[in-house]
Amino acid sequence: MTAIRDTNIRDVNINRLCKYKGIISDEAFVHIYDYSMGNSRDAIWISREIIVHLCDKRALSDVINGITALSAIRDVIKKKFKDCLTMSQWKRKLLIYAKMVSAEKS
Repeated sequence: MTAIRDTNIRDVNINRLCKYKGIISDEAFVHIYDYSMGNSRDAIWISREIIVHLCDKRALSDVINGITALSAIRDVIKKKFKDCLTMSQWKRKLLIYAKMVSAEKS
């Protein structure tokens, strides 16, 4: 049995996304694959989100190129996770909690 390479996984994922082949360019598929880190479900999800995002912005051109895909991925992720704490906010809350626990022990 031979080892599976990243290119093999990418090809399998791109084949699973074949229904988007006329809408999304090969360059954009590479960015989608990079975002999904080889996970087919994530690749399909972000592909759909890119298309919906661009339709909402009325910016869907003939074929989604790599630069447009990268920009849309950033916009979608910002929108989906806008209510999540950033790492610095999370660290600040953790430090405040640690300080409170430390003060209670003293």
